[in-house]
Amino acid sequence: MIQTGPVSQHSTSRLRLASWVEAPQVQYSIIVLIVINAITLGLETSATVMAQAGPWLLALDNIVIGVFVVEISVKLYAHSRRFFHDPWNVFDLIIIAIALIPDSGPLAVLRALRILRVLRLISMVPRLRFVVESLLHAIPGISAIAALLVLLYYVFAVMALVSALGMLLNVHNTVASAMSLVVTMVSLAGIFLLLGAHLVAVIQIMVYAGAIVVLFLFVVMLLNLQTDEFSPGRQRAIKVGGILLTILALSTLLRSFTGLSPVPEAPEGFGGYRVVGIALYTDYVLLVEIASLLLLAAIVGALILAKRKID
Repeated sequence: MIQTGPVSQHSTSRLRLASWVEAPQVQYSIIVLIVINAITLGLETSATVMAQAGPWLLALDNIVIGVFVVEISVKLYAHSRRFFHDPWNVFDLIIIAIALIPDSGPLAVLRALRILRVLRLISMVPRLRFVVESLLHAIPGISAIAALLVLLYYVFAVMALVSALGMLLNVHNTVASAMSLVVTMVSLAGIFLLLGAHLVAVIQIMVYAGAIVVLFLFVVMLLNLQTDEFSPGRQRAIKVGGILLTILALSTLLRSFTGLSPVPEAPEGFGGYRVVGIALYTDYVLLVEIASLLLLAAIVGALILAKRKID
């Protein structure tokens, strides 16, 4: 005959202990002790309070740690191996194990880790636990968004580089070179948009791609530049000069990175629409008007040259 009495009594005692330690009254009591322990740990940082009530605070701290050890021991006995199936139980076990590390001798530096006991509130309060679990579940989505931003940044960077090279090397077709410049400006606007510089992105499209480059195309088409009038020797000289200028610019940029100093924090509103607008029409209004006159002179010159060629 198989004897199952002791085994069943053992299982019954485990179930009773599990139901007792998970009861709302016990859980609320543990939460109160965690809050009290957080207050006592804060008071222990004051030399005045420790001089007056230091022994009482240390005794209360030891009592709270003892209660935590009893609670986690009961959970270990009641749940056995299932205890480790719940990550919050493992979290509580680690926190209590850190609290038991002696804070004297070479391990005195770990004394500051005692405040980690307050983190047990996360596992004890359902709403806090729900927030933490939601954040952990959102990590894959956040990483996917980050990957998408990196991918867009890479695409815009490649587009800007390829179109810039097309603008420099395409000397046989002036219209295509100007269109490559438009693509470069739009790509740079996308990069600024990803970096959060929305005003600079809008300026890249409205001022550069939408005004200056369009003016270039207007002048090119108005002058009817169908063929390249540069000699082969001059074309070769332009390409070599462009390559040398590019190498010089890259070397200067690399040298500047070695002597970088910490960038000061920008004031509130820096680079915004209001600040830029006020600066343009107060401090830099003369430069803005000069630039507009230069563009007007370029348009008038293009019209005169076109009229002469047509006549």
